[in-house]
Amino acid sequence: MILSALTMIGAASDIESIYTKYSYVVFRRCRKLLKSEAEALDAGQEVFLALLERPEAFEGKSSLSTYLYSMATFICLRRRKKQAIRDKSWEEQVAYTMTNQKSQKNADEVLNAKRLVQAILGETDEKTSTIALYYYVDGFSQKEIASLVGLSRISVNKRLKKFLGSARQMLEVGAA
Repeated sequence: MILSALTMIGAASDIESIYTKYSYVVFRRCRKLLKSEAEALDAGQEVFLALLERPEAFEGKSSLSTYLYSMATFICLRRRKKQAIRDKSWEEQVAYTMTNQKSQKNADEVLNAKRLVQAILGETDEKTSTIALYYYVDGFSQKEIASLVGLSRISVNKRLKKFLGSARQMLEVGAA
């Protein structure tokens, strides 16, 4: 059992054991979000470097694997925004969930939905974007998301409503 990150990260062999144990989860998450092996490797290394440089950031409120998973998500989202990666596949997944693409036949509507999701994610704060990603792409429950991001389930619900409200508002503006 992991007592604390500070205890575990005290020696190089400890970070090596953490890396060995959790790297698969971190890199899998990064690959899913970034859709690029090279970008995923860089982001994954950034996760472990951040843990090594600031072990006190892990407060023990969740398991170390949950913390690393959340950190990987935040780092990947930040990388996507900073580098303006053209591959928008995870936004497409959100658009698919929001618009139920199976029942849509009009390609223009799908394209507009994808653009809308990109615009909404660009306008919302990082935590709300992360929550929307967990909910619409990963299919996590609000309770699971709450434990991942350190909020109450009610706060997660409010942020999802805020995200959908932004979507509706942008749809109305786009339709006008």
